[in-house]
Amino acid sequence: MGLESNIKDAFLTNLSYTDNQGKEVRPAENDPKIDQLAKDISNAIKKFITAQTFTIEDAECTINIPPVVSTVVGVGGLFPGPVSGTATSPPIIANAVIKSAALGTPSNASPLAAVKSQQSKVQLLEQNVVDG
Repeated sequence: MGLESNIKDAFLTNLSYTDNQGKEVRPAENDPKIDQLAKDISNAIKKFITAQTFTIEDAECTINIPPVVSTVVGVGGLFPGPVSGTATSPPIIANAVIKSAALGTPSNASPLAAVKSQQSKVQLLEQNVVDG
């Protein structure tokens, strides 16, 4: 069931009534006015939702940077001939935390984080709307 069909079902259910003889009267399932009204309301809701920009107020993630191996090759100063060496950094595991950007201060663990790094927005794009 999609939004449009759910709206249509709501209209069909709520426009039903019992007449003076106790008989339930329902609008026709294929009434073009109800179909058009359901479609128009569905489109209005989709248009409204996709026009909104949502702000991430609270989020956490783990950042895992695997070890980095670097090989350095050069010419030795005290020793004749080429010199080479390998350095391996330890893995880095850190947490990034986003809190309300309205506070105007960095929210993650790094004091070097800029306020603008918290200005993430989330929006439902029109091409991602699922009709049904």
